[in-house]
Formats: sequence, structure tokens, C-alpha cells
Amino acid sequence: MLKGNFGTSYTQKTPVIDLVAEAFVPTFQLGIFSFIILIIVAPFLGILSAIKQNTVSDYIIQLFFVYLCINSDILVRYILIIFFSVSLRIFACFRTRRLEKNLVLPCITLVIPLIAQTTFYTKNILEEMESSHVENAIIRGVSKRM
Repeated sequence: MLKGNFGTSYTQKTPVIDLVAEAFVPTFQLGIFSFIILIIVAPFLGILSAIKQNTVSDYIIQLFFVYLCINSDILVRYILIIFFSVSLRIFACFRTRRLEKNLVLPCITLVIPLIAQTTFYTKNILEEMESSHVENAIIRGVSKRM
């Protein structure tokens, strides 16, 4: 492996390095699109949850993401596939030539637990900004930005 020789695939009888190279671009696209979804959605939901603290929308966001964080592995993925691919036929269950049909469901299932965690972190940061030690630092002359 250190020499760059990963051997031959038992099932496809081709060099493993060729299979890895073939899968690199789709994997990279999946990671980039998932990251874009994460940086757009999670801070928005965290800020919304912090601003609307102890309201119905805050509780809905928290319950929704706690449920998705707990059940994100298999249950949510199957529900998404059954609902969006089989019932509504919006996205493909199999590989197609259209990039958006291939990437949407995998991106959503990959990013759901990350959105849940980032939403909670963002909310906690915003709640911490209202604590007494931050107010004390502002009184002593530290800028709010700092």
C-alpha cells in the first residue's frame, strides 16, 4: 500500500486504485454539496432557535433535530427514500445521468446529523452572549465583537 499498489479487486478483477479514482469525483461532489447545505441551513436554524427562545418554533426545531440526530442512521434514510423516491418519484433511487437527482438524497441524509449538531452549537453560542461574564467584559471596555 505504501508503494501505491492497492492490489486487485476480488469482485471486479480490476486494480483497486482505478476504482478509488473513479469514485473520487462523485465523493468529492457529495462532500462539497453537503457542506454547502450545512453552512447555509444550520446557522440560520441556530440563530432562529436562539432568537425565538422558549417559543413554539424553538421547541419544534429542537424536537425535530433531536429526533433526526437519534434516528438518522437507518430509519430517516429509509423514510426519505420511500417518501421522495418511491411515493413522490422526485429523486432517483438508482444512479442517473442527472447530477441533482443523484446527489440530493445522499446530501440530505449525510448532512442531517451535522445540521442538528451545528444548530445546537450556534444556539448555545448565542445564548452564551447574554451571560453575565460577557456583560461584565463589555462593561470593562471589551468590544462586543471581541
